[in-house]
Amino acid sequence: MGRKYSVAAVATCVAALMVGVSGCGGDGGKKSGGDKHDSASSSAGPAPQQSPPKPKGEVDGLSAKEISDKAKKELQSASAVRIKLDRDKSAAGSAMHAEYAMDKQGNCVGKITQDDAGFEMLKQGDEYWIKPDENFWRKNSGSSDPETASKLLSGHWFHGNSKEGDGGPFKESGPVCQLGAMQEKLAKGDDDESADKFSKGAPTALDGQQVVPVTITGKSVINVAAEGKPYPVRIVSLKPGGGTTAFSDWEKPVTVTPPPANETLDVSKLKQSRHA
Repeated sequence: MGRKYSVAAVATCVAALMVGVSGCGGDGGKKSGGDKHDSASSSAGPAPQQSPPKPKGEVDGLSAKEISDKAKKELQSASAVRIKLDRDKSAAGSAMHAEYAMDKQGNCVGKITQDDAGFEMLKQGDEYWIKPDENFWRKNSGSSDPETASKLLSGHWFHGNSKEGDGGPFKESGPVCQLGAMQEKLAKGDDDESADKFSKGAPTALDGQQVVPVTITGKSVINVAAEGKPYPVRIVSLKPGGGTTAFSDWEKPVTVTPPPANETLDVSKLKQSRHA
């Protein structure tokens, strides 16, 4: 082609992201209990109905450590989830926003932005498609003419198989867009944390949902659903540059539609043409 660029930079950038990677209503009014001929009572009409009790959540009465453990187990056993990760720019790194939905069938749809550059990502089994934007290629093409390279390469989906040959650049993607791999990583996590490092806050509303905040000293605040299954709703890192991770769409299957062939470049063929 006459222009140097590094397709592997895409997968390497993706991999880095994961490595650098949670009472009842009122009493319905006074009981009558008084004179049944009380004119004030009779004129007030029927007493308001008592609000039905709210369903008890699985975290009621549990300790902070127990709530954290339940949230972790829900994440480990989920068949599908959508994750949003936001990290502000700090002295330790760059600003980042990542959002991807993935399921245990190997499907994933994601979009990742780091500072002002990013890419879209699709995964279906061992097949990957990645479409970087122009700013990504300006920074990562490896070309002596990054402006021309960015215009040439952007707008294309780069397709590869993570098990093809030596795995190609997509072998480096690690647990990115792989729910099972992420769950395995979690299984090796913080079981050694002692209970005295966990503290529980009062139930509060978060984006219209009741949650119980659990703080792990010096590490994170895990907001766990107070009603129904104890899913982690949002995890806020207490470490510099750690960011916030939000979870939604639990157990919702992910549909992946591969890009059309005329918008796709096969990574293995590109590698062969460069060595021809």
